[in-house]
Amino acid sequence: MKSLSLTIAAILIFAGFSTARTTQQLFYIERSKNSNKVYYEARIDNNGMLEKHEPVHIYWILWAQDSTGNKREELSLLEKNMGYGLKVSTNKNQKFFTASLSAFPDRPIVFCMVNNKAVAEIIINGRNSYIDKVYINSRETRMFPKVNYIEIFGRDVKTNEAMYEKITPK
Repeated sequence: MKSLSLTIAAILIFAGFSTARTTQQLFYIERSKNSNKVYYEARIDNNGMLEKHEPVHIYWILWAQDSTGNKREELSLLEKNMGYGLKVSTNKNQKFFTASLSAFPDRPIVFCMVNNKAVAEIIINGRNSYIDKVYINSRETRMFPKVNYIEIFGRDVKTNEAMYEKITPK
């Protein structure tokens, strides 16, 4: 019976289903385009660690269509590859994961557990910070939106001081 359970769990993992025991919100991205937001949440396994195969689940909450926040949608393949998706790598002991946003690869994000809570750590104004929110101000063009600026909001890892940085693309 135990081997059957393990086989089913393996099939579900490889099929893309989560074996997470619970999830915790990490941060979200707001945009100037509309009130829809992209949410990043940690998947926590039965041992209280980040899930190895898919530590972060990313999805839309379509606030513009439903003000209750109950309308969710997965990212499209284009959104994963060119915008809001993550390229995740793990360290050797799998205690943390390093990732970069597809559209913003120059600023790595570290996902780990701190005091039994999942966190996303990023550099904000030269200081290690837990990221809370990203705001993207953009304008529409013929092909793809053009980013005017990005704002990152968070809290200093050591002091819990509010952190903020505005980034203007070159």
